[in-house]
Amino acid sequence: MEVSLSLAIIAAVLLPIIALLAGGSGIVADSEDRFAASGVAGSIISQLRYSPEQKGFVVLSGDTSESQLLEETVAPLPASGNTSEVFLGYDRYGLLQKTLNKKIFETGTNSDDSEVFYLVHLKISGGEKGFSVGQGAPSLYRASLSVEAPAFTSEINRSKQKLTTLLSAEP
Repeated sequence: MEVSLSLAIIAAVLLPIIALLAGGSGIVADSEDRFAASGVAGSIISQLRYSPEQKGFVVLSGDTSESQLLEETVAPLPASGNTSEVFLGYDRYGLLQKTLNKKIFETGTNSDDSEVFYLVHLKISGGEKGFSVGQGAPSLYRASLSVEAPAFTSEINRSKQKLTTLLSAEP
């Protein structure tokens, strides 16, 4: 009787602890993914530059410290009241892998496409009333960025990190 009571107490105490340990590993993995997604967003915003020659904002990829750019992606300047959208695929290390279309962004990549882990939706809007800061001053544009993972799932099933900032461009 005493032995069975002891086993019941041990089981009642150990089972919740084991459940917490099992769930904790998922929380750690989720936290690591969110941290990496924030790094991808920060990298994109820090490298996003206005290019008068290409009449838009350029997303640079690669090692800019050594001027080894792998690719440039252009988000054209939107007309007044409109938006310009770009869809990008990044690997787990935050390197741009490819430009995507909206359909792939919404439905997810193929499970065979293992190089893409983060999907990025960059939306630039501007030209609305109140966005111009004065004559001769640069125009301001709102950049909304959504970094989502994992890439192989549909849009509704991904974790999302969102960031909004203002960008300036010559008029």
